[in-house]
Amino acid sequence: MMEMEEKPAGTDDGEERGRADAAVEDRLSALPGDVLLNVLSCLTSMQAARTTLLSRRWRHLWRDVPCIDIDQREFFRPPPRPAASWINAFHDWIPEEEEEEEEEEEDEEERREAPVASPWKRFQNAADWLSLRQHYGSPPPLEALRLRVACGAFDVARRWIDRGLERRPAALHLCCDNDADPDGTDWGWPWFFFPDAGYGAAAFTIRLTKLRLSGLSLTRDFADAVAADFPVLEDMELHDCRCEFTSLTSASLRSVSIEYRVHVDKLRLTTPGLVSLRVLGHGAPPVSILDHEAQAPPVAEAALAGRAGDLGVLRYLRGARTLRLSRFSTEALLDDGEPFPLFRNLRTLVLDECDVGADCHVLRRFLRNAPFLETLAVRNCLRNSPFYGGGAPVYRKSRKRKRKRKRSDEQPAPPACYPCWNLKMVELEFSEDNALFELSSALRDITKEVVHPIEGSVQDGRRTVKIKYT
Repeated sequence: MMEMEEKPAGTDDGEERGRADAAVEDRLSALPGDVLLNVLSCLTSMQAARTTLLSRRWRHLWRDVPCIDIDQREFFRPPPRPAASWINAFHDWIPEEEEEEEEEEEDEEERREAPVASPWKRFQNAADWLSLRQHYGSPPPLEALRLRVACGAFDVARRWIDRGLERRPAALHLCCDNDADPDGTDWGWPWFFFPDAGYGAAAFTIRLTKLRLSGLSLTRDFADAVAADFPVLEDMELHDCRCEFTSLTSASLRSVSIEYRVHVDKLRLTTPGLVSLRVLGHGAPPVSILDHEAQAPPVAEAALAGRAGDLGVLRYLRGARTLRLSRFSTEALLDDGEPFPLFRNLRTLVLDECDVGADCHVLRRFLRNAPFLETLAVRNCLRNSPFYGGGAPVYRKSRKRKRKRKRSDEQPAPPACYPCWNLKMVELEFSEDNALFELSSALRDITKEVVHPIEGSVQDGRRTVKIKYT
């Protein structure tokens, strides 16, 4: 008979559970400081400040986060009651050096009893204090400065931008929330200028590699500053901006994304290192890329819309691996007067609301000149109405074609064959009332074998078909 092991005297189940709870470690707080700072860098400054309530380890950690992220919307929401103690840190209270534990507890009680500041004043004081934090010696550079404000507060935010630039950030994200009148008249889009050269702008932007602006008006002075004062800028994104400049020059830019809100006559790019290009929006202008010694820039990915193709931009993108073209006219796609480029590197082609021409001859040229294409998407390109994309409108007449009788001595032309050795899938999206005989005729000339069954679905009067190839 087995003997039961006796418990030591003076112990019970409650004490065992207590020791088990004590053995549980705070593994998150045990992480290295650099890891915790990286985690806090993904939060806004207000969210990072809330972590002071977690434990003693987190009490002052948020002060060393190498990012300043201020979102005005957070300051106009009613704060949760437990956060009332730390939120006053942004109002008439600047933390001093660590003191003894008793003094810290007394300060904590005083801050809890202090009234909460108005949202607007708390917002102003927070941004001022965060951008002017005192450090031993020279302030360390910032990894990122992110600021989101309403249009009416942007004039106040300009001083925060200047102070933040003094910290030489590696990334700058500015977002201005604009409003629109009920009648559709927009107001806002404040003018944005970097400090001029006399103020030492280059010293502030010497580390800047990422620039993202939204809801602002940008003039030619902005483009001049990019060319002169941004020596290492690689990634630039302009979203919903009123861009008035017509040229952009940079030896370091590798990614450019511009979403136009208003029409501009043209955009000329002198960016020899460009890898990714996106020019979108209904106001997208015709794009031209400076061709260095007749050698195509190494653009690997491009997304263009509307008038962006009116100047024959495709011949500058013959080295691209991914092309996404939206609302292109037949003239923009064919670039009459120039031979159709050979896209040896093209792997993905997306045509969205483009005019592929009679008998889909534009699509046929792509299939013929992109031998290593893997994915093809043709979306809403079949239409029986006038085309209103970039370039001159192309009207299709609904006249019935008269078939001519072939002479007995004439031999029918052999069908064109497109090897497309690497083709894996073709995705088609069209209205159910579109005529498909031209498109199906073009796809039949692909020599690869189709995998059955073919996937298809219908939603809101539009049909999507996915054809896979072996």
